[in-house]
Formats: sequence, C-alpha cells, structure tokens
Amino acid sequence: MFNKTQLDAYNSIKAPDELYEKVVNAKPKKSKIYLIPLVSSLAACIVLIFSIAAFGNYFEPNIVLNGQQLSDSVVFYDISPANTFDMRSSPVLSLPVEMELEEETSVSVSDGFIILDTGERVKSIALKGQVAFVWEIERQDEFPEAKMTLKSSKGNAAVTLVQNETDGSYTATIN
Repeated sequence: MFNKTQLDAYNSIKAPDELYEKVVNAKPKKSKIYLIPLVSSLAACIVLIFSIAAFGNYFEPNIVLNGQQLSDSVVFYDISPANTFDMRSSPVLSLPVEMELEEETSVSVSDGFIILDTGERVKSIALKGQVAFVWEIERQDEFPEAKMTLKSSKGNAAVTLVQNETDGSYTATIN
C-alpha cells in the first residue's frame, strides 16, 4: 500500500525539541465535570441537615413554674405563708406547675411530691395535654438540688431547682 520512501518520509517527521518537551512534560488539565458529584453531594447533605432540623422530633415542653414561663431559667422568691397550724412540722416549698404536653409524658420528681388536683401525692405520673399540679418540696437546713424529669417518646427534659444561699431566692432551669 505504501512504498518504502513514503514510510521513511512519515517516520522522519519530528516535532521541534522545545515542543516535544512541552508536550511530554505537560500535566493533564482537570475537567470541571468532577465538581458535579461534589456539589450535588454537598447540596444533599445541606438539605438533609435542614430537613432534620425542621421536621425533627424535639421535645420542648411548655412549662409555667410559679407563674413564670420557663424557657431557659427563672428566678423567684417563696412568698407562701408559714404553717401556723403545726409549728413542729417542717415548712414546705409549694410550686404551682402548669404544663402543655403534646403526648403522654412521664413526670417524676427527685425531691418532694407531685400533688394533683385530687389531693393525691405521687413521685411519678404519666400526663398528657393541659395539666396543673403543685410540686411540694420539704425545706431542709440545706436545700437539695431538686429535679423534675420529663420523659416522652420525643425526648427528655429536666427542670432543676436550686436555692441561692445569699438571698434565699430559687432558680429553676430547664435542659
């Protein structure tokens, strides 16, 4: 098909040395196509994070403690009258508690009792909807760190009650 002179002519073709070195040492350029999977993966992660945050089941009970909305912490003083009927009994701290619970929630206290509107005294009870009760804690020489724990299928929350030694105020925090 080709004769010898044509083949020799074809084989004798050479690029200049500068061009040959430039082509041999050139690094291949990256295509911008590799960015597409990276950007789409990043976008999917962002959508997933925001959807979990928006539609996640977070347990945020609506609690009113001693007449104050408990969103982070509240400070209050006990203004209940002293027990005049029986001075030998230790006085108690009575805190009215109102809650709005979307689903059945187990409420328990570490110190004191939950006193329901029926007069029943319990340490733990399951409640749902609009509820009101009194959290009654016996005062001692050293006030304990009292906790009320709320557990539901959406999560847990704890209300911690401590007494400030300097002015006798009480601080309730939720976490």
